[in-house]
Amino acid sequence: MVCDTITYHPTLTKLINFLETNNGRDKLLRTLQYVTKLLAYYLLRTGSSVNHYYLVRRLQDLFTLSRKPLRALKPLKHLKALSVTVDNELGDGYTKLFESVKQASYSLYYGFDTVHWLKLLGLLRNRNGKLLVKVEQVCSFFWLVALVSGLLQNVRQLRVSYLRKQELLKELASDDDQNPLDKRGNLEKQKETLDTQNVQLYRAKRDLVIHALNSLVAINGLSQKRVNNGVAGGAGVITSILQLQDLWNATSTTESSVL
Repeated sequence: MVCDTITYHPTLTKLINFLETNNGRDKLLRTLQYVTKLLAYYLLRTGSSVNHYYLVRRLQDLFTLSRKPLRALKPLKHLKALSVTVDNELGDGYTKLFESVKQASYSLYYGFDTVHWLKLLGLLRNRNGKLLVKVEQVCSFFWLVALVSGLLQNVRQLRVSYLRKQELLKELASDDDQNPLDKRGNLEKQKETLDTQNVQLYRAKRDLVIHALNSLVAINGLSQKRVNNGVAGGAGVITSILQLQDLWNATSTTESSVL
């Protein structure tokens, strides 16, 4: 039946599983947040109706506020990642340094983001301290530090993966004198490793683009004079779509158990 076909369709199951996750809902709301930010900038620049502009701004604020509780406990995740990174003694030193700074900055960013959420709810007042007055700028600052660290980490990963790829290509070219059986086994292993390096190169390039565009959004949060809302909104939409794609591809198509 048509109803059964729709009910048990893998895409519907995947969509349900996607929306059941915090990250899925957060990235979907993030996309809407930056779409409305970009639209508000467009309405302002084109001299559209003031009512339309304030309606879109109100929607943007609602989407922004709706994301806050979904991220309230994220500092724990990044603190754990920081601890794991610091304990890792086998990785590249530069990558470890950049990853440590990134995770520490994300922990502070999400921590202050929770403070900002409480401020928006009216639970914290500006009289409690000067830091509270500029908590949004503080969030943007630590986010920018995390993004810059991520950028440097991506550049380092690109270099390491590229050099490793070149070594593998040289090894493949110098295996002509080996025993045919040994050569075949080594060739398969080297090709698998080469495929892994290609995937890592692609991932590093994609992450570099996301970090670079998100940096524009973070700079906009620090000062709209440096990056206007139109650029920040456009960058936010692009990165949101890229991150939605990653989450969607990682979402399972199997039925999740109902408790």
